[in-house]
Amino acid sequence: MTLNKIDQLPEDDRTLYDRAERFLDEERYHEAIDVYNDLISRYDPNKLGYGCYRAFFVFRGMALFRLGRFKDAISDFDIVIKRKPKSPNVLFMRAKAKEKTRFLNGALYDYDAVIEIDPTTADAYSSMANIFEFKGEIEKAREFYEKALMIDPSDKLAQSRLPELKELAIKGSKDPE
Repeated sequence: MTLNKIDQLPEDDRTLYDRAERFLDEERYHEAIDVYNDLISRYDPNKLGYGCYRAFFVFRGMALFRLGRFKDAISDFDIVIKRKPKSPNVLFMRAKAKEKTRFLNGALYDYDAVIEIDPTTADAYSSMANIFEFKGEIEKAREFYEKALMIDPSDKLAQSRLPELKELAIKGSKDPE
């Protein structure tokens, strides 16, 4: 039998899973990781359906991310993406982790994949803009912040950065006297 949903797990394992979720909510990340490790070790990945598989690895990846273990988080997100490549939330989390490790081209690739799956993800546009700005590609950054604001006028990053980039563009276009 393939276990696709958490509620299909044996009761003891559902209790463990609930404990891990509680640890995440309480920001007890080391303890959450220990529980997810235990749960993962109990199951053959080939007999674990996507729902359980995703939950174990994504939530462990989130805990690893919170602890600053970005490369380990990327590994967990990779496992899930390998099984379901068009998972926009997991791609977005992996992009954030790649950004933290300064693997910026990889992060841009993942954000672009998120946008391809769901073009209304304003956070992906503003995150890409932030990377372009960091790389000194100001026009691209402006373009992506503007796209983010078209989708979500309350996007905080785009709201805060776009005026400054426009100001830089104005100053840069004036002829020196």
